[in-house]
Amino acid sequence: SQNGVHRVLGGEKAVGWSGQIGDEPAANLSWTRRHRLTGADSPRAENFDLIAETALAAGSLHTNAAVGLIGRLGLLPLPPDFGPGRLSLPAGPLGRSPSMPKTAYLFARLSGKAVAYNRFMTGLTHEPLTAELEVGVVYQHKSLEIAYAQTFLSRQFKQQHGRDGYGTLTLSWHF
Repeated sequence: SQNGVHRVLGGEKAVGWSGQIGDEPAANLSWTRRHRLTGADSPRAENFDLIAETALAAGSLHTNAAVGLIGRLGLLPLPPDFGPGRLSLPAGPLGRSPSMPKTAYLFARLSGKAVAYNRFMTGLTHEPLTAELEVGVVYQHKSLEIAYAQTFLSRQFKQQHGRDGYGTLTLSWHF
């Protein structure tokens, strides 16, 4: 049971279903823009680029603003896209083609977020400023993309003990 796992790991006893957020309708609007800082107005760098990322979200789940920077180092020539996706915003097919040659690259993404509201932190005091570091590798061949990323998060709420992180493995087929 959940409490058994908590005991083994030294965690607190689970509050149970009565402590969960109830079912309710939710609506959020979000906007994200990526802008290539290298290669857009100058001759495109074949094996290195920097991409700025800005985002806004407002609604009944989240209200925040974020800025970030993605750096890519090509092991093979970089694709003309806007970098890797993330768990909350998967990569789109923009700039990709089934006839694209093989590409592989390493990447790092550093972002900061100003948080005004987070519904999932009900009962907790959310941190007003958070940060995220993501590092990974991407391999693309024609329509296939395989990516692995490790994400490290700053504290998300005041009562949090330590920092969290997670890994993602993504398999995509663009058509």
